[in-house]
Amino acid sequence: MDPRVNTARGLLSLTLATLAIALVGGCAGDGAAQATHPASPAERPETAGMELCWWIVGDSGEGGVAINALLEPYEARPVPLSWRAVEAWHANGLRVMTVPIDDVPSLRRSLMPVGAVQTQWLGQATRWTEIARGPTLAAPMVIGTDSGPLSLAAGGHLKLAMRCWSTASAWSAEANGPTVGALQVEIAPVFTPAPARRVLGQTMTEAEPPLMFSRLGLESTLLGEEAILIIAEGPGESSARRSVRGPEDTDLPTLGEAILVPERGEARGGRRVVVVLTPSVTRAFRLLATDSVR
Repeated sequence: MDPRVNTARGLLSLTLATLAIALVGGCAGDGAAQATHPASPAERPETAGMELCWWIVGDSGEGGVAINALLEPYEARPVPLSWRAVEAWHANGLRVMTVPIDDVPSLRRSLMPVGAVQTQWLGQATRWTEIARGPTLAAPMVIGTDSGPLSLAAGGHLKLAMRCWSTASAWSAEANGPTVGALQVEIAPVFTPAPARRVLGQTMTEAEPPLMFSRLGLESTLLGEEAILIIAEGPGESSARRSVRGPEDTDLPTLGEAILVPERGEARGGRRVVVVLTPSVTRAFRLLATDSVR
């Protein structure tokens, strides 16, 4: 995490059209995301990297069971992430959990996503790559955070960004065998201000650099056995409300809502974006010996 970036002021765009949401690929890759089901572990590429999926879900899933109840078994599992960072995300309306890769297809079915599942292979995204994006702000916006209200300027947008690269794990599958590969991943919320404004070829306003919520940065080493699932808390869920809002701030959206809830209010029908990051690792990680200097 860049130590110079330590505050936040509040390319894959989210738009809501009637009952379906289309997610458009941005800086995460040159091609649009594929509307396909996630590949099974056996079908994923042998090369190390990350698969990115988006599901759009309502308040309830299969059999009318609440989404929170369907996710509860996974929230109780230990996660390979800093508990302080996970709690900070939760206090800002963002829930993060891990799901065994073999459980991902059945969980997706039980959540009953609206519309097609959006999938994109990112590979090793060594530069910060957008994995989810809130709408561009038509007017200034104030969100609630665990440190108080935060004002965001018009023309900018909030997003989740990630970078990942192949690395070695701390163990081998067999005695004296090769070290098992792993995927190092970092995720953080970011606010990107409005771009520079140009008139007749002349720059009228300079673009400010993106500002990262570095205190909310997540880091993990994944062994290819678990996927990371990120979802926003809904407006009726109280943990973020107790943490970030006083009585006078009850209508402020949380950071999670501002990024992963396409529209607020009754018209949105409780819909939220679910981000699923599924790692693929090399089965054996070897360091190639360099030739001796002659």
